[in-house]
Amino acid sequence: MGWLRIDARRHAARILRTVKLRAFDPRATEWQRMHDLADAFHAGHGHLDPADKAAHPELVSWLDRQRYLRGAGLLAPVRVNELDAIGMIWDKHAHSWERGFAYARAWAVRHGHLAVPAAEKLDGYAVGAWTRRQRKADSLGPDQEARLTALDAMWRIEPDWNRSYRRLLAYLDAGGTLDGPANRTGLADDPAFRPGTWLRKQDRARTDGKLTDGQTAFLDALHRHAGTADTTTTPTRCADQSLTPGAPPAPAPESWTR
Repeated sequence: MGWLRIDARRHAARILRTVKLRAFDPRATEWQRMHDLADAFHAGHGHLDPADKAAHPELVSWLDRQRYLRGAGLLAPVRVNELDAIGMIWDKHAHSWERGFAYARAWAVRHGHLAVPAAEKLDGYAVGAWTRRQRKADSLGPDQEARLTALDAMWRIEPDWNRSYRRLLAYLDAGGTLDGPANRTGLADDPAFRPGTWLRKQDRARTDGKLTDGQTAFLDALHRHAGTADTTTTPTRCADQSLTPGAPPAPAPESWTR
């Protein structure tokens, strides 16, 4: 009967939770089923804010019910804690920034950066519009700035430029150089990219004074490190499991990204 053996130590918390709920609340089985559904959604989407009611009617309704019960003081603290552990958003209006950040973080985990297209949506949420508002905002607190920077050191840079710069970094890491014909193509992983054409465009924009201080600094960093393969440009995982894109070839002061 080895196939029935359960690793009780590994699953102790869940077993204890299930036993307690069933012992003290006759509706615990249904609550646990919905909690598992919420947990699975969070694991698959990186957040717990299903915006598409047509796709997730049961979960959306259940989460709204939990918000109501907590507001009325009718939700047990143990259940509040269990929902907190999977990213429950209790007040969508009071915590709209946190809601937007949850989507931005989920998008960054998938893509490795925050150069989100303006019209981009994630699970029905306009994450592109939210990220654009943050880039334009002058009222972000230091903690908010730091959390966005942890996702992408270049998040303040215009998205198209950000993505092109990253394509150039990948081209250099794969053996490409800053010198060469303007019409040369990218390497095998990105044959549609034209690094020479893009660099010439940046030179003209610099001459015309059309680059931001941040863009100028990132381009200067490229030239200071030309010909080297900088391993810090590849995405790495930080302690909280989110993808933190590598810094440009040289560390950029905070003012560069404004």
